[in-house]
Amino acid sequence: MQRPSVTHFITFAAIAFLLNLSWEFSHARLYTCCTAGAFMHAGLLIWATLGDVMYLMGIGGVGWLVFRNDWLSFGKKQTTFLIFLGLLTAIFIEVKGLTTGKWAYTTAMPTIFGIGLTPLVQLAVTGMLSYWFAARLFKQSNF
Repeated sequence: MQRPSVTHFITFAAIAFLLNLSWEFSHARLYTCCTAGAFMHAGLLIWATLGDVMYLMGIGGVGWLVFRNDWLSFGKKQTTFLIFLGLLTAIFIEVKGLTTGKWAYTTAMPTIFGIGLTPLVQLAVTGMLSYWFAARLFKQSNF
């Protein structure tokens, strides 16, 4: 597999943005700040989505440093690594956000040990999908 290029990163970021934006709008009502509806808080959700993309780019960079050109081969090691880092990053983000009062959950949010279920799995799921779609595009093209 070839070394990642700027085009690879832009393509991945675009895919990650679309997936995370959909996720943010889908679970927005589970946060107290967005009970009036997701579209009332579109700017906030877009900002959160940009943060999600940056975290996933960071996870991708770490993954590439660890696995080099095998990063997008999606073997068991790469998949486990991506899921683990996605969950670990989500735990960090949620604990920090909750303890600093940046956000709070409504009673409708399912939680595990006080952390919302949908934000907990978000980076792992959207990260896997983003890397999977990007890897397929890279294999099917010459860029």
